[in-house]
Amino acid sequence: MTTDFVKSQKIGIIFSAGGMQKHNAVKSLIRKLKEQGKEVSALSYLAPGQQNHEFLFDIFGPNDISFWGINQNAEVEKFADEPFDYLLDLDVSSNPIIENILARSKAKCRVGIYKEGKGPFFELMISPKNSESSEELIRDIYHYTKSIIVND
Repeated sequence: MTTDFVKSQKIGIIFSAGGMQKHNAVKSLIRKLKEQGKEVSALSYLAPGQQNHEFLFDIFGPNDISFWGINQNAEVEKFADEPFDYLLDLDVSSNPIIENILARSKAKCRVGIYKEGKGPFFELMISPKNSESSEELIRDIYHYTKSIIVND
């Protein structure tokens, strides 16, 4: 069951690595969450040709996936098994590898961008005005998630 954001303790963040703007927006979100006393774990998918800016996040990539599509990275398994209060998917585009982790996640509430047919991966879907802007999605996810109040 979803927890009030104010009472939440563990937040997971998953995203595909991108440019410096997205990287800085992710760092800013993590800083805000930590300032509120949240324990934050971040996992980044690093596609071929992408850079791991600053080496701040746990990463995984295509070499961690077997021919049969099975994850072979212990950090990814640990992340999927973690019972986060909230798991925030910060990608504007669908990524089947991240969706696999979302599907297996033990998080109480998974939050991400609205995409037709992707409802089974999320408890809350956000539809930002500019659906191509990672920065706007991250801002909206934070805005709506921090507003969650659960009536028992």
